[in-house]
Amino acid sequence: MERRILSLLLAAVMLLTVLPYLPIEADAHKIVMTAEEFIDCLWVAYSRPNYYYNSFPYNLGYYDGSRISFDCWNLGKAIIWTKGEIVNNYTAGAYAKMDTSCGLGDWDGERIIREAPNCGSDFTDLVPGEWLYMDNHTGYYVGDGQVIECTAGWDVWAITVSQIDKYGRRSRNGVYNGYWKLHGMVPWLDYSGDQETWVEAASFDPMVYRDRNPDLSPSLTDAQLKEHWLERGIKEGRPSSTILDLGFYLANNPDLKSAFGNDYEKVYEHFVTSGYKEYRKSSALFDGKYYTERYPEVAASFKDEYLRHYVQNGQAEGRRASLTFDPDYYWHIRPDVYDAWPNDYTMCARHYAGHGINAQIEAYDNEHPVITNATISNVTADGYTVTCTATDDWGISKVVFPAWTVHNGQDDLAEQFMDTQKGTKDGDIYTFRVKASEHNFEGGQYVTHIYAVDKGGNTTQLVLDTVVVEDPVEETELLLTDKAPFVLDGTLLKNVTSGTAVESLLAQFDNEVLEVRHKDGDILTGTDTVGTGATVSLYDGDKLVDSATVVVLGDVDGTAEVNTTDLVRIRSAFYGTLTMAEAERCAADVDKNGSIDTTDYLRIKAYFLEEFDLYD
Repeated sequence: MERRILSLLLAAVMLLTVLPYLPIEADAHKIVMTAEEFIDCLWVAYSRPNYYYNSFPYNLGYYDGSRISFDCWNLGKAIIWTKGEIVNNYTAGAYAKMDTSCGLGDWDGERIIREAPNCGSDFTDLVPGEWLYMDNHTGYYVGDGQVIECTAGWDVWAITVSQIDKYGRRSRNGVYNGYWKLHGMVPWLDYSGDQETWVEAASFDPMVYRDRNPDLSPSLTDAQLKEHWLERGIKEGRPSSTILDLGFYLANNPDLKSAFGNDYEKVYEHFVTSGYKEYRKSSALFDGKYYTERYPEVAASFKDEYLRHYVQNGQAEGRRASLTFDPDYYWHIRPDVYDAWPNDYTMCARHYAGHGINAQIEAYDNEHPVITNATISNVTADGYTVTCTATDDWGISKVVFPAWTVHNGQDDLAEQFMDTQKGTKDGDIYTFRVKASEHNFEGGQYVTHIYAVDKGGNTTQLVLDTVVVEDPVEETELLLTDKAPFVLDGTLLKNVTSGTAVESLLAQFDNEVLEVRHKDGDILTGTDTVGTGATVSLYDGDKLVDSATVVVLGDVDGTAEVNTTDLVRIRSAFYGTLTMAEAERCAADVDKNGSIDTTDYLRIKAYFLEEFDLYD
């Protein structure tokens, strides 16, 4: 018994010795700020001159007098350690001033995310202010499908705004770059405030709200602007984001006017609960019906959550969501916006929602292209050439020349002609050759249209006078041109030299459409070279009309060149141990005396050694 009591006393002494050094759970994580304040600090850091610098100790708040440096997870740690001072006051200091008394040590991103009580990999419903993690990188979810991160990715080398979808996929302006691995609410932030739905969060944008409502004090912080919106802005029907302008929403949905009058609180409640699901117009930048009709794949995949696709992905990808706002056109007329945020479609939309609408700027192209000087030339039995001049104040996207014969209606109109019948561009001049071969070789009257499409999708159509094409001459046999160096001798095409390309061979024929195949049956085209045994064939539809077998002098084995194999085959034929086909015998009979003998062998050998020219 005494031994047991002694053991218990010894254990108690050891426990008291260790206790001061054990972490006290209640004090391990201290709340430093709210998640909303943390997000405000991230936006401040993003808006000020900054640079990605991954080199200790300058990666945390090093200020060189003009810009401040961070790397990915030290951006979040810096804000928490300094309670936001480091981004609100750029003289806040560098790494040596870190304050870890809140319980956040100098950890890497993975250690921090593991501290999150809700750490997980399901990205369906993220909460603004959550910490994101992928291998060796961290970001911070700020709502609306947006992530603020400090990165060298995409060659930005700074704090930037990227996007995240419900699968955790990471992208920026439509350019994808991996997947986030984990997310979680960090223990040093207070998330206890009323959590907004994603559509409520997307309905307010402090940048748009500030710019669109110039009567508000410019000194208001983002948090104060949000407070104003919730307490007064909704009641007053103020525009608040790229997707929501309550005055616009009410004016463009007369049934709501009848139901709610000017009660904007009820109008707002209608939008965030059901209106956005009903394909309604809610701002000059967003029209649900337009968006889903323009992008049917979005409608099919997201159904009544199509707006979520737009705020989380579509806006950043530059997708058009209304007839009255085209981000690319806005950049065209406001190059200063592009210069400020190059290739950033989200900032383009936010700028127009904040400034462009107030300035009554038409941010879409409503001018149609102009077609002039349309002419028809070079009319032959093979077809005709169409030429025109097409101009536009923004720029031409394409000029298309669909054509068809009057006979049998439009049975010969090319499928998907807006993509397949595009003209060749030379400055403002566009040219297209209408080929009878693409219209069943039909002669007679041809109808031709011209469609000029500009970058905004506006189209101008011009109908040309009917063109009469003579019936093409029926081709029944292979025909060489008058200047052809080749000779058609029965079924053999002779005098073809080593190294002759298919395109050069076909240029010596008067026939319009021919097919060339290797002796093994593979089709040869363009710069492919022809050898002995290759065939040139003429078809009438699917029917073979005429053909000839190529003979390349000296090329006995059909490789399109003269080599040692040809020497061996000639010697074998001379000794009677090899039987050759007719084309091969003609290729081996280099002295053209009708038999294969030692002279042929010696000439081939001399050619191979570059001492004799077979083709001179």
